[in-house]
Amino acid sequence: MKSETEPSVSLAPVHITISDEAYRLYSQYFNCGSADDERSVKSTRDAVERSTSYVVSRAQAAYSQAQAHANVFESTKA
Repeated sequence: MKSETEPSVSLAPVHITISDEAYRLYSQYFNCGSADDERSVKSTRDAVERSTSYVVSRAQAAYSQAQAHANVFESTKA
C-alpha cells in the first residue's frame, strides 16, 4: 500500500541580511561629522537608499512568488 503525503507550503517571515557594503554606507552616512561635504553626504544617503530599496524589492518579489506558488498549490488541491 502506497502512502502519499501532500507537500506543505509555508509563508514564514523573510529574514533579510544586509550586505557589508550596505552596512558600510549606512555607517558612513550616520557617522559623518558636520564638517563633511554636503554633496558627499547626499551621495552616501542616495547609495544607502538604493541599497535598501534593492533589498526590499527582492524580498517583496520573493514573497510574491512564494504566495503565487501557494495559491496554485491550494487551487490544485481542491
